[in-house]
Amino acid sequence: MSKDDQDKENIFKHLESVARGIVGTFGPRCEVVVHDLDKPDSSLIIIEDSVTGRKKGAVETVAKVLGVSTITLYKYLREVGA
Repeated sequence: MSKDDQDKENIFKHLESVARGIVGTFGPRCEVVVHDLDKPDSSLIIIEDSVTGRKKGAVETVAKVLGVSTITLYKYLREVGA
């Protein structure tokens, strides 16, 4: 595993703790998700207290809300540096 991959994994582990903390603060009607945009076809990697029924590995839903393809959104976010 490369150093970049290790760093990314460590960041996601930290974000998982942050997600649990947010749900712990706001309660059971709060859903917290983290997406890995390097995996546009299965970007949802962390989900705490699923209110919507989504599960890890789901495709992000922002593209659906905007009415664009996941790949189009992914490319746009990469271009703007998000």
